[in-house]
Amino acid sequence: NVCGNCHANIYRYFQAGPHSSAVIETGEPRCIDCHGSHNNPKPSLEMFSGDEEGRCGFCHETDGEDYLTGQEIRKVIARLKEAVKEMSAKAREEKESGRNIERLKNAVETLRVKYIQLLPMTHAVNPGIMKPLLTDAYDQINIAGEEFGKIEEEVAHRKKVGYIGVGLILALAGLLTIKLNRTGKGG
Repeated sequence: NVCGNCHANIYRYFQAGPHSSAVIETGEPRCIDCHGSHNNPKPSLEMFSGDEEGRCGFCHETDGEDYLTGQEIRKVIARLKEAVKEMSAKAREEKESGRNIERLKNAVETLRVKYIQLLPMTHAVNPGIMKPLLTDAYDQINIAGEEFGKIEEEVAHRKKVGYIGVGLILALAGLLTIKLNRTGKGG
């Protein structure tokens, strides 16, 4: 209840999950059991792994269903975090090229926001609650992927046109050289 005064969104998800019922029945786990107090470092995905204090394996058997659910959540969020990082970097590169990347930029930003919104949902420890947001996030990944594909096609097309242009210039230069040689020999 104390932590929920400032972290209301997280508290709402916590109440929707199995840990809330456990607190009512046993008094644990409380927020500080996993997160410590404000003097501790920021929580990370590593909290889902291992059996040290404050990690899932401290209370749950590492081969049990509850622990494995936590591992699935950790994997999904880690993949999404990596997608945000990778696509953000690629979008920055494309922005510097001077292309119109508005749709790509919007997809990457929406993906980043979905990732941030997903983090509090982990407190429900329920993949079903996370599913709609994950679906939206994967839609944004697909949109960004389509935009990156269009950019690659455009670059390939420009290269092809460039090669054709250079080929035509070389062919014209060759013809001009032949013509000049013939004109010089006949004159």
